[in-house]
Amino acid sequence: MAALPAPDDGTVMVVFRPGVSPAQAMAGLTAAEGRLLWSDAGGTVWAVDVSK
Repeated sequence: MAALPAPDDGTVMVVFRPGVSPAQAMAGLTAAEGRLLWSDAGGTVWAVDVSK
């Protein structure tokens, strides 16, 4: 349950495994119809809005 967004919040945190390219990460975001809100300096942790 902790991995799910709050009932009225579509923001989720995404942690990418080592070796995921920026293009692969963005393709996943596009496939999920998400919107990037924030990322860490290394690009391995993203806050993503998946509300529709």
